Amino acid sequence: MITHRKIAWASILTVAALLVWWEVRADEQPARPLPDWVRSLITKHFPDSEFVRGHREGDEEDQRYEVKLKKDGRDVSADVTADAGVVAIDEELRHDQVPEKVMKSLRRAFPKAEIKHAEKNTDIRVTYQLEVTSDGRKREVTLSPRGKILEIEKRD
Repeated sequence: MITHRKIAWASILTVAALLVWWEVRADEQPARPLPDWVRSLITKHFPDSEFVRGHREGDEEDQRYEVKLKKDGRDVSADVTADAGVVAIDEELRHDQVPEKVMKSLRRAFPKAEIKHAEKNTDIRVTYQLEVTSDGRKREVTLSPRGKILEIEKRD
């Protein structure tokens, strides 16, 4: 007699097998070449790095790419957009490259911690600020690269 527990386990194993199959199939798909503008930006911003791989993220309208690089034997990842250029950088660090103030804070909070991995994350937020006059009033308008108004500040 099949119990509910056996059915549940069979379902879990089936889903796990499908997920593994899906990952293997994704790795088999040929990578589409990166657009020239992405390669140009990466070459400009990371001249001493070796290109490993890159792929598009998001939907067809989203012009965002993740690029993996190697620099001095360490992993570097950069997110690049058509609107703003390089918007995020993740750099693998050796333990001796972590700033002293960061290490002191870590040791104070976790005195017995063993560092397994260190990484420097840089998020670059690009905005445009425009000082305008409208109906005799001065304003400072902050917009995203996609044209979304983020903030309006009165300057009167």
